[in-house]
Amino acid sequence: MKYKIYNDSIIKQNDVRIHCKNLIEKQVSHLDHYSSAYPKELVLNLHFNSVAKDKYIITATIRLKHNTLIVKQSGDNIESIIYALFDRLKPALNKRLYKQRNEHSKHAKDKRIKSFSENLPELIELKNENSDDLLKDILKLLLNDIAKYTYRRLKTAEMTSSIKKGMFKTQELLDEIYLIVYERLEEIPTGEDEILVWLHKIVDEYLAEKFQEMEFENEHFDSIENILEKEYQSMEEEYTIDADYDIVAMEELDEYEAPYHLYSLNQLGYEDDEHYLLDQLILKMNEKELHAMIEKELIKLPVLKRTIIDLYLLEQMTAKEIAHIKGISISEVEAVINEVISQLKKKFSSLV
Repeated sequence: MKYKIYNDSIIKQNDVRIHCKNLIEKQVSHLDHYSSAYPKELVLNLHFNSVAKDKYIITATIRLKHNTLIVKQSGDNIESIIYALFDRLKPALNKRLYKQRNEHSKHAKDKRIKSFSENLPELIELKNENSDDLLKDILKLLLNDIAKYTYRRLKTAEMTSSIKKGMFKTQELLDEIYLIVYERLEEIPTGEDEILVWLHKIVDEYLAEKFQEMEFENEHFDSIENILEKEYQSMEEEYTIDADYDIVAMEELDEYEAPYHLYSLNQLGYEDDEHYLLDQLILKMNEKELHAMIEKELIKLPVLKRTIIDLYLLEQMTAKEIAHIKGISISEVEAVINEVISQLKKKFSSLV
């Protein structure tokens, strides 16, 4: 992150001014941990002003894509003001970036679902005209949200050894899922808020039959954690969707887009009085390291809990939507979410 200081000449003592600049530079380096995933380099502007004799105010501004973050701090000790300003700025920036990323993700997903909904009559017409190849190509383009979900389900099933590694290819599974959706086009609900739920339910039912994770889990539950310690590295392969909307390993591409979403500490619902804990965790690890740690903890969960949390955190679905996909009550879903989030927060608290 770049930074610019304005009007620091109000600090008369040269040694104090130099000390303040050094202090600011150190604090700005900490902000890099928060903004590392932002698509462009951010600039922090720091404006110094004196409001009375021996009383100062510093205003920090960071221009984001859709708005500007502004934080002010005043006092009579310039060093204390800087520390206090950054203590407020770090959680404020962290929350703002997380909210912006989520809003962007949700907006993009809503656009895709709207496109699917608007094209549904034409898709059904193509099916009736037996335009199979064209229809399947269009389905692949519209359904890339469930492609990522399918990929994650396959990798976690391989990690727990409920299926052999390489037994299934993601694209082969997706082709089967596209075919199921194709055959059941007339059953797809017309409401945009229902379409994604219906699609994920199709995926879950199909993969449950393919993977038989529950049966494996019941037979090998005690040894799953040991299996995971050996297999975890195999899941660190990243993925993307290529130009033909096929899912591929990133190493196969010269250029690729970022993963759809990362697990974030913000998703665990840290309260205002826990900002210090959140700050220390972010300083200890970058975003990908935090994502990997959350991921590793979640993979140890029983299949039902793991997939509920996946839908809640990464697919950003409500408890009501998840309950419909899983065929259980909303209160059961909420209980799982609260339990797992609490466990994750305890795990991360132990690191500080």
